[in-house]
Amino acid sequence: MQHSSRVIIDAAGLAGPIRLQVLGCLTLNTVPSVTEILDRGAAFLSCPDLVIDLQGLDHLDPVGMAALELYIDQLRSKKGLPKITTSLPALPCDCQAVSS
Repeated sequence: MQHSSRVIIDAAGLAGPIRLQVLGCLTLNTVPSVTEILDRGAAFLSCPDLVIDLQGLDHLDPVGMAALELYIDQLRSKKGLPKITTSLPALPCDCQAVSS
């Protein structure tokens, strides 16, 4: 099954909050699409709030979520980033991806 994700960055201003909206599927294989943006985001250092919005996902894999949470914890302690929160969907998501 083909899984993919994309990330939309919504910045209300430099004072924040900055929202990273993740769409598609969040799996262990697609987590790098989110983490690469966080790695490059020097602007995030000056923002008081950073939200990773997962509410629009088609599929949320528990292993992918655990990998993202571990990455966030390690990144915050290493780079001194502001509080990063995740906005989760109300119910577990079934994958809508089509196999190729």
